[in-house]
Amino acid sequence: MFRRSSNGYKLVFYDFIAAFFWALCLILLIPAVGFLTAKTKKRILSINQEGIETRIGSKEGKIPWQAVDSVVATKDRIFITGKNANTFTIPLNAFTSDDLRNKFIELATQYLGDTKNISANMK
Repeated sequence: MFRRSSNGYKLVFYDFIAAFFWALCLILLIPAVGFLTAKTKKRILSINQEGIETRIGSKEGKIPWQAVDSVVATKDRIFITGKNANTFTIPLNAFTSDDLRNKFIELATQYLGDTKNISANMK
């Protein structure tokens, strides 16, 4: 069908097949990389007066309340959004009871409010 000329610039049919399979492998590899690098370990998130502490496996992080923009509760999720637009989404099933969920919302809102009040008083 296609033949390679003596100058070597024309492609043969098998070159198209090889390119197709390379492209197919790349298309299939991209989701696999995302799956393999996903944070599949359980995340532990806790709050205190200083801020939010989070741990996934051996990795730990701390976010001070000064870096948090908002705490919003819906009927099935709690969203804690940072000033950098990163958001923790905490599902309803993260809590063993409604009382614990409500206490978490109350404390998070209080800690964030306290921080904003302190910042406002310092201006």
